[in-house]
Amino acid sequence: MTSILIALLLLLLSVICLIILSAYSYLSVNEYKRRARNGDDSAKSIYQVILYGKQVNLFFWLIIGILSATSINLLFNKIPAWIVIILFGIYAAYVYGFIYFKKFSLGLKLAKIIAPFLARILYFSQPVISRIVPIAKQSMIQQKVYEIEDLLAFLKEQQASIHNRIDADVLSGAIESIMFKEKVVKTSMTPLEEIVSVNVDEDIGPILMEELHDSGHTYFPVYKTKKDNYVGGLYLSDILSVKKGGSVNNFISKKIYYIHEQSSLSTVISAIIKTNQNKFIVIDGGKNVVGLISATDVFKQIIGVISPTELNQYDNPSDVIEQFNNKNS
Repeated sequence: MTSILIALLLLLLSVICLIILSAYSYLSVNEYKRRARNGDDSAKSIYQVILYGKQVNLFFWLIIGILSATSINLLFNKIPAWIVIILFGIYAAYVYGFIYFKKFSLGLKLAKIIAPFLARILYFSQPVISRIVPIAKQSMIQQKVYEIEDLLAFLKEQQASIHNRIDADVLSGAIESIMFKEKVVKTSMTPLEEIVSVNVDEDIGPILMEELHDSGHTYFPVYKTKKDNYVGGLYLSDILSVKKGGSVNNFISKKIYYIHEQSSLSTVISAIIKTNQNKFIVIDGGKNVVGLISATDVFKQIIGVISPTELNQYDNPSDVIEQFNNKNS
């Protein structure tokens, strides 16, 4: 009778181990890393355990195997073998087919209690256990997504994976789109010190044309008297065909639009659509001019940095067709 009770106790312990293992399998590395950083001591212990990944599974299955085998051996000595086989079959079908795939609050409580001890055991058993299951960086696919940072981490992990089959442009676009929501004008604009502005009364001639062309910009705020007194904007394309001299004032667009430096880039897009303009003078809370932002600046934040090899020509139909075919071949 004593042997049967011990056997049943061992089976109960194996079930408890399975419940704890099931609890660990549902825990997110990202979430417990965040909690650990916030000073949660319990989360720190659990985080140290789940970082071992598949080694945790190996450890528990080893314990479960030993407990189950010992229990069966004790029962074989007291009960006919065919009864033991039938009973253990029913037990295994229920426990491994039902309990393992369920999440129990008891399992999480026990997982928290044993985490400090389990972390030490896994640490000291590394010389042996790491030979069977080396520690590998846990796949982000197996981690839960709770916040924007988790989703970004997943996409970047996928981007770097050698097994990735998602188009690189699609992943880059997804990452940039997510990050776009957090970006503001100040971090994307051309700062004031880099802006080339033009005096409204200046004459258009070879010297001015060369200065504007060499600046690398296509749009220039136009001021009168003082550089912070803007009266319009000048597009380089509007004066390229000027054969005779003239005043800048004759070619400027006199309507100016402003936007706050802390506005989101989504607000800039809305402003572009509403005003049908693609250049905005950026001001701070004191109405001081601090920069310039264009539609191009916003688009760069959406699609990312364009490499020199991507600077294709779009003014020739044949080139456009060839570029499209090369990219999609």
